[in-house]
Amino acid sequence: MQGERMRLDATRLGLDLTVFVMIRTRNHSVDWAEKFRAHVARIPEVAEMHRIGGDWDYMLKVVTRGMAGYDRAYRRITTGFELDTVTGLFSMETMLEDRPLSLHG
Repeated sequence: MQGERMRLDATRLGLDLTVFVMIRTRNHSVDWAEKFRAHVARIPEVAEMHRIGGDWDYMLKVVTRGMAGYDRAYRRITTGFELDTVTGLFSMETMLEDRPLSLHG
């Protein structure tokens, strides 16, 4: 168990844009990854950060106010780090979210 949580409605708070930012880099050292993680952790619009397998190296979930808010977050994410490819996938609708984990399967 990880303590208590309060779930806020992002849209009612004016956070009407969710973007999944896909990042590919050529640097895969543990030191670089930790510096990048610390950098991203200082960006309040980034709700989640995942190191992933496949064609991409990292996936960030950015929740913000409109395109201007995303542009500010994007500039902060990419400043100071050489990233090979960065693309944003814009969520049109959240269909499932914060589901409890299943202990079966």
